[in-house]
Amino acid sequence: RPIAASYDYALAGYLMYKKTGVPAYRDETLRFVRAYQRAWPQSAWLFAMQAVLETDKQQKWAAACRARALDARSYFLSQAGVDLKEGRVCPTRLW
Repeated sequence: RPIAASYDYALAGYLMYKKTGVPAYRDETLRFVRAYQRAWPQSAWLFAMQAVLETDKQQKWAAACRARALDARSYFLSQAGVDLKEGRVCPTRLW
């Protein structure tokens, strides 16, 4: 299977939240993405999706910095609404 089931699950949660605005979809997707980050810290989409869904500004910024370090052209990173050029600099130690 070319696309991991974990990506499908997270994408479904993201799309359901985007379509309905129900916070439970966002919260469950964030919980899932954070758990998978511990197992797969090299996967940019996990951090980019966290940056899209995160409500805490510091966690959103940290997730966006990590996603950019792994894949600067990530689709979800482009949807996160985080301007990584706004003067704040990503830390050199991201993890």
